[in-house]
Amino acid sequence: MVLLASATLAGCSSGSSTGSASATSGLQPGIYADGAASQAHYVVVLHDAGQGTVVGAISYLAHGSATTVSTFTGWTQSKVAILTTASGSTLTVPFSANALDLGSCTSYLPLATGKSACIFHLHHAAPEG
Repeated sequence: MVLLASATLAGCSSGSSTGSASATSGLQPGIYADGAASQAHYVVVLHDAGQGTVVGAISYLAHGSATTVSTFTGWTQSKVAILTTASGSTLTVPFSANALDLGSCTSYLPLATGKSACIFHLHHAAPEG
């Protein structure tokens, strides 16, 4: 199911020719998932928009289709992404090299079943640009 979202990565830039995300302070552009591809789950598609900014979307994948829950823009600083959603909410998202922690995402992702569903792991990195 994550493959549905992989087509959206075509326009992503990795931030450098080595695939690292230097423009976004270590945050790797790509698809992050909170569950197995064989089960319904949320994904975060993250693009490097240049100059330290990111854009993306949170979608729910189930039964072969994707539903966008929210889009966002933001920036990174000191291993934290500050994301502003299309509805105007601000999300503070700590990250590591291959994971995003959406904290108490159960408050805005209604089908997330607990804290473990709020940890998103890099499933597919953006192609080098």
